[in-house]
Amino acid sequence: MPQFTVRDMTMHYREAGEGPLLLILPGNTSSSAMHAREIEYFAQHYRLVCPDYLGTGKSSRMSEWPLDWWQRNVEDAAALIEHLDSGPAIVIGSSGGGLVALTLAIDFAGLVRCVIAESCVTRYSAERLDEMVRHRQEPSPELVGFWSMAHGADWRDVVEADTAMMRKLAEQGDQDYFAGRLKEIRCPVLLAGSLLDTTVHQIATQLPEMAAQIPGAELYLVNDGEHPLIWTKPVAFLTAVQSFLVRNIVEESQ
Repeated sequence: MPQFTVRDMTMHYREAGEGPLLLILPGNTSSSAMHAREIEYFAQHYRLVCPDYLGTGKSSRMSEWPLDWWQRNVEDAAALIEHLDSGPAIVIGSSGGGLVALTLAIDFAGLVRCVIAESCVTRYSAERLDEMVRHRQEPSPELVGFWSMAHGADWRDVVEADTAMMRKLAEQGDQDYFAGRLKEIRCPVLLAGSLLDTTVHQIATQLPEMAAQIPGAELYLVNDGEHPLIWTKPVAFLTAVQSFLVRNIVEESQ
């Protein structure tokens, strides 16, 4: 895997294909290793890059994840786009990666052509954060297999670092990640998710509220699947994404 240095640490990323730059940003306890299918799919038409955030995958580890971990990932993603020197980028963010993708469009507008953010919301209650942490205490064999594939032999350290961060956020009370800043986004945005998503909080009401704040945003909700949509309903999700990209990227260049 190629790599570059950020914050005096090493960030690894997967890269495939040629064409306009398309960045896939994973969720919190995921990594680029879990996006092999999406990498192969988009690499047919794009220069596809999928990073391992610092602390995850094959990137440098951190003994403790800071409470501004998502914001740091925003800054590191911006540094990666500049390092690749072929931006601005189409950015797809899944779950926690959706928070990173949308914030990237706010803070580094010149580096982003459009955003697809799926299976993410802006508000998390302290109670919901606590519940998410409790579910990790006795993970299923499938979840252990997922984390092991994503991060390797030290997967437990990665998950515990994320869990400790989530627990500290819960102690601070309810969280509103964007706090009204979504209205600052000026690039095309597609928000997507499953109405049956049991991981994120009140997706059926939060995603429409988020879309209403973003000028020209599009919303794609499916009454099927689970969390995240990109894996639980991949054909539906990728079809919606391709339609969005044709309208906002291909037609723009013609």
